[in-house]
This record gives sequence, C-alpha cells and structure tokens, in this order.
Amino acid sequence: MVVAAFLILLFVIAGCLCSVWGRPSEGIGIPVIAIATFAFVYLGQPAYMMWNDQLQYFFTDAMVVKALLVPAAALLCLMWGWRRGSRGMCRFAFRTASTKGWSAQLLYSYGLAAACVGTALHLVFVARSGGFLAAYGQTHGQGFSWTENTAYLYMSPLWVQSGLAMMILSGGRLKLSAWRRAAIALFAVALALNGILLGSRHDVFSICAILWVGWSLARRSRPTIARAAPALVVACVGALLMLGYRGILHLGANKPEAPTLTEAATAGFATDNSGLRLRTSGVEFVVHASTLETVDKTQKYHLAINWVYLYTVDLIPRIWWPEKPYSFKTPGITSDDVLSVTGVRLAWGCAPGIVADLYTQFGLFSLLFFMWLGWCARRLFLRAQSGYTPLAMCAYIMVFSLSLNVFGQGFGAILAPWPYSMAPVLLYHWVERNRLRHLTSRLVVRSPLHPAAIGPIS
Repeated sequence: MVVAAFLILLFVIAGCLCSVWGRPSEGIGIPVIAIATFAFVYLGQPAYMMWNDQLQYFFTDAMVVKALLVPAAALLCLMWGWRRGSRGMCRFAFRTASTKGWSAQLLYSYGLAAACVGTALHLVFVARSGGFLAAYGQTHGQGFSWTENTAYLYMSPLWVQSGLAMMILSGGRLKLSAWRRAAIALFAVALALNGILLGSRHDVFSICAILWVGWSLARRSRPTIARAAPALVVACVGALLMLGYRGILHLGANKPEAPTLTEAATAGFATDNSGLRLRTSGVEFVVHASTLETVDKTQKYHLAINWVYLYTVDLIPRIWWPEKPYSFKTPGITSDDVLSVTGVRLAWGCAPGIVADLYTQFGLFSLLFFMWLGWCARRLFLRAQSGYTPLAMCAYIMVFSLSLNVFGQGFGAILAPWPYSMAPVLLYHWVERNRLRHLTSRLVVRSPLHPAAIGPIS
C-alpha cells in the first residue's frame, strides 16, 4: 500500500507539472512553486527516509499512506482552482491592458522611499540587538532580539522587498537610468546578504522571486516553465545547500566544522541518530504525518481562530502591551496531543507544511480551501499580467515571494507579512488614484464641449 501511495502521489505531481509545462506565463505562476514544494516535502523526504529505514521509527504503513494521499488530493484541488480561476478573466485582461494611466516616475519614487525606510528600520533593529556583529553572530538569526522588539521593527525588510518590486515595475514604462538601476541592484544585494547571514532559504528565495517575477511583469514577458527551469533548479539546489550549511552562515567565531556537499544537500531529508532514538524530528514530512494522524484521532480543529488573532490582537505593538498573548486559545491540537497520539516529539520551531496546517484548521474540508486558494491566486495573477494597476502587480509579486513559506510552512505564514509588505504599495495607490481624479476633473473643467457636439439650440 505504501508503494502504491508513493506511485499515486508521483503520478499526480508529474501530471500537474506536465499540464502547465508548456503553457505561457506558467513560469511565474504559483503552481510551479507548489509542485516543487510538494515534491520535496511529500515525496522526496519520505522516500529518502524509507530508503534509510527511518520512516518505520515514526509511523505505521497506514499513517504513511494517509500522509501521501492527502497531499495528492490537495494538489489536485489547487490545480483545479488555478484552472477555473481563468474563466471570465481573459476578456477583462484584454480590455484593461495598458488602459490605466499610472505614473511610473511616482511609482519608482515611492518604491525608493519604502526601501529606504525599511532599511533604516532594520538598521535600528540591528542596533537594538547589540550591533551588526552581535545580531548576525549566531545561527539562523538567534543573535537578534526578537522578543524584546516589536514586529513592526523586525518585519521592516518586507518594506524593502515591496519597494524593490515597485522600483522594478516602474521600468516597464520608465527608462531607468544608471543610478536607478544601481539602486535596485544595491537593495537586492543587501536583501540577499541579509538572507544568507540569517541562513534563511525563504529570504533568499523571496529576493530571487521578486527579481524574476517583477522583471517579467514589467517587460510583459510570458515565460514558460521550460524557460524558467534553469533558474528554478538553481534556486532549489541553493535552498537545499543553504539549509545544510545553515550552521556556518553567520559572523560568529564559534562555528562547527563545515559539512560535506553530500551532507549539506541531504540535511533537509532525514533525522539524525539522536532524533531517531528519542523519536524527535523537525522534518516537514514527519510533522505533517503526525499532525494528520493526531487530528483524525482527536477530531480537534483550530477553525481559523488563530488566524483571527493575526488581524486583531497581533496588530497592537508589544511595546504598548508587553503582556500581550501570543495567540488565541483554540480547540485545535497541540504538540502534547501529537506526542500522546503518535509518540512523536516535534522539534522546536518546526513547520507542518500547508497541507497539515490547513488540515488542523478544517480537516478534509481543507480540500475546498485549496480550490479557493488556487482560484484566488489565478485571478490575482491575471490582473497582474494585464498591467491594469501596480497594486495588482505588486500584490502578486509579494504573494509569489512568500509562496515558499506558504507551501513549506503553512498558510498562516502569509497572513501577517503580506498585508505589512503591501502598506507602501497601498499608500502609492491611494495617492495615485487621488492624483488621477484631480487631473481628470481639471481636464473636464478646462475642456468644454464643442458646439457641434451639443447640437442646435431649439
């Protein structure tokens, strides 16, 4: 049964990839990231663990089969929603393409301002964490004072990312001078360096995604997955190696011995011997499978109550409310429930993946959520392609940049950072809309109708 489940999931992933392989614009589509992430988490990791006889330490065959079939159904639902989302949008995209007169000069200025403000706030966060060497001196950003500072401060790189997206998009209508291109390159290098020193594969993926999708939308190119494949392969290999070399990607002096290339490439696939002995793991598939089993046995669901917290209490800065709770109490499962049901201890800070995350919210009804997610992503993608407004284009770029977090960690990974990153874009959109409204009203007042258009007076 386990082998059959593996083959079913492999067939679904391969079929979904073939269905979008040669289609225009799919090279910057959300499905390619979903397919790559599903292949890594739900196919590569369990296959590697089975090859090394590790999977049997954690799960029975029935649990493995369920953990393979649920992602297969989820991916099919996501792809169904993606395909259905294009209905009725082709006419809209054709009608609105290049018909909105937004100012590229103003867009670049707001993007540059957002990137500068975000950089300044991040430097303040570095200073409040003891300086550059102290902040970047420990593994995976542990040198930063995360709990002593408000999220509005340490999420400031998101403003740099959205500002960079705005600057790139302005190049579609504005001929960028040498200094403007240099500013884009400077912020891109700074974001990449920050991600590398943090050992964060998601941060490095975000900057690569912003550059790739941003320039594609600005130039109105429609790359296929075949065309994007070399860049995607490099990004995937880079993400694996960054995870493997995370222990030495910091400025601290106390670094362990660098792993070999093979050890670094396989670091995200399996659990070490001590983890097997204690049945403790942070591998995404182990967290995913144990979570699904616990939810089914306990019938306890979060019902999106923890998402409500992100848009209510979480918006209040902790500096104003130091005793602010970290989340709402929900009827869903906890790590203690996972331990009592499956005997698996989840490592601190581990990620369940989007399938298990949504499963803890709604159970099998999460498949409907995957349909809705694919449908919404497709609608936003087509609006971004039309060039109707920079708001839609920036919104899609930021969604794409966070997609690795969403599919690899959980849907909740986008709920807080995406609205925060869109704040500078919303400000530009509001100013630009008012500017166009005032400009239109002045043109109407100054340009009365010709008498021939009014007709004879009887």
